[in-house]
Amino acid sequence: MEKVYLPQDFTGVLEDDLRSYEDRSTNSFAIGYTKNKLIEMNIGERYKDQLNANLTAITWVEDSRGNYKGDSFDLPPFDRIIKIFTIYLDRGGFIVEGFYRTVKYYGKMESPVNMPSDARIEKKIKDEYNITRSFKSQGMDLHEEIFVKGVIRIDGFEDVKINSKSVYFKLLREASIFNRCCDMNFVYAVANEEQETFEKIKTIIGLAAIPFTIEAGAFVKSLQTAVGIVSYLCDIDSTFSLSEKLYEYRGPVVISDVYLKVWMNSYYFDDQGKRLWGMPKINPAYETQSITSKSDALEKFKNLKNVFNI
Repeated sequence: MEKVYLPQDFTGVLEDDLRSYEDRSTNSFAIGYTKNKLIEMNIGERYKDQLNANLTAITWVEDSRGNYKGDSFDLPPFDRIIKIFTIYLDRGGFIVEGFYRTVKYYGKMESPVNMPSDARIEKKIKDEYNITRSFKSQGMDLHEEIFVKGVIRIDGFEDVKINSKSVYFKLLREASIFNRCCDMNFVYAVANEEQETFEKIKTIIGLAAIPFTIEAGAFVKSLQTAVGIVSYLCDIDSTFSLSEKLYEYRGPVVISDVYLKVWMNSYYFDDQGKRLWGMPKINPAYETQSITSKSDALEKFKNLKNVFNI
């Protein structure tokens, strides 16, 4: 069975597909948006109907770039790997369905014609893969698997245990509780900075942390001009696309802090001459905690719209 490497935050497991680079950076954050989707509704023992529901989507984005060694006259080529993990919740706070997507391409930084040499843009040279997989279960079965059993079951892959301490899992839990307890849409509340509403819910249900008030304040509206790339990566169909005009109602909004990690690694050869990679280590030479560094990470994600011609 094919091995799936889900984002490390959600599973707590080091991703082997990101080990084979001497220099690699990873930017991670969570986004929320509202999506219209037809879902099955039980209206009796023998009857079912389709409900056009407004679902709250909670997505974890992991954007990695693994650099290859280049010569001294140019920036090295690289692999870029984007992992998208999305869960949909209904207005009652129950998980309805979800999917996992991973995109990898080989790219270079190039200087446009008649532009200064330092005015480089990212160019995709070759697609490596673009995979989307759905969960094996839907509805209450999926809700129980994630929140009760703590397991992820995706079509075509081995089952994976959830890291219950992960930022993403905590956000899923908080969005579920918010939808269940409040008459306001979770994404709308974050987009409009409904501080008072969050504080009331926090008092009523005793949440230790609310993502908007604790972490995402500086970045909430960072993706207002990047709805196209979010729609593309999150498989939002053309019948309902995110829009800047509806941003404050539907998002996408950043609902977590932005987490930056820069890794370094080395390889060696075994007795048969096979190259083996060691265990990646954090490179302490890079500043990853400043607002500027985190804003730059979001800008690089937004620039994917140019890479994919969106």
